[in-house]
Amino acid sequence: DIEADPSRFTHDDYLPTLTQLTIRTIDQAKIMREDILIQILSRAHGFSRVGREIRERIQSAIPSSMARTEEDVGTFLWSDRQAVVSRLPLSSLMVEKPMDPAMFPLAVLVDLACRAIAIDCLDEDAIARMRDACGMSRMGQATRTRFAMALNKACCMKDEHDTPHL
Repeated sequence: DIEADPSRFTHDDYLPTLTQLTIRTIDQAKIMREDILIQILSRAHGFSRVGREIRERIQSAIPSSMARTEEDVGTFLWSDRQAVVSRLPLSSLMVEKPMDPAMFPLAVLVDLACRAIAIDCLDEDAIARMRDACGMSRMGQATRTRFAMALNKACCMKDEHDTPHL
């Protein structure tokens, strides 16, 4: 039952409240890119633009114990309720379609890739299946590259499971 209080945003005694807002926001999403968290919380406090001071203030409210993964598209923050895994089904997250693959950690895309390669097909077909699963009609080069990275990881995971261990 905590509320954002724009008038207290910069006060030292408001930091615990800002931390609670941070945790609640991430818990609801399970996983969230840090820049999106900053955008959400800054808007909740009435800021239309995010400057350095606002960004640093919100970053200081993120618990140091919170799991983070660094990716090419940014830093992902993982709720304590969601273990950091190498493969995470998209269905375990609240997602509206079409979805932007840059908003999700590679673990979600790896799961899409694993599902795409479960049916023996060419890489281009697998990438098209991943695009379709995201509800996208087209994709740019950055998305294609991210899908290819996920596909590569998925193939490595598949190879590890297919290789007999002595």
